[in-house]
Amino acid sequence: MNLTLLEAVNYALPYMGEAVVTSTDARNPTVALVLAAIKDHQQRLLAEGWWFNEFETTLYPDAEKTIATPTNLLSIYSTEGRTLESRNGKLYDLDKGTFLFDKAVKVNIKEWLAFEDLPYYAAALIRERAAIQVYVQDYGPEGTIKVLTQNERELRDMLRQEHLRKKRYSTIRSSRAMRFMRGLRT
Repeated sequence: MNLTLLEAVNYALPYMGEAVVTSTDARNPTVALVLAAIKDHQQRLLAEGWWFNEFETTLYPDAEKTIATPTNLLSIYSTEGRTLESRNGKLYDLDKGTFLFDKAVKVNIKEWLAFEDLPYYAAALIRERAAIQVYVQDYGPEGTIKVLTQNERELRDMLRQEHLRKKRYSTIRSSRAMRFMRGLRT
């Protein structure tokens, strides 16, 4: 179950003493504030890189020896120690100062996803952070902020748990664990 942008906006509005709306296009200044806060917190969350928006891939040069970058790109890093960035939709090698590439480049990409495409806990965390931000801007830190902050902490913890499950992190695969296991065998 994914959250919609309208559901996220309508979640925050009652805390501000506002009625829910039927569209995110509503000409309501509070709706505009909530939408801006959602976008800001969405950008921050996605920039961290999670199982659902970060991946490694290989990009290949075209006939002109340039490499096009994805349109929904937030960040791009070489997995081979090069310093790369996207400029005007093309991959740029900062180390060599060129857009030209002779061979494929292995990269790690963090991509932007639409709010509706986010997993539930990620969208709910953004929704909660946006509600906190807008509420504090309008009313200051009052009793209601404790409820919103507690919700935010719980959602952050649930998102981290889901991230760890999806990434399949395991201490058994660490170098320290491998040395320990080899030591037990000898």
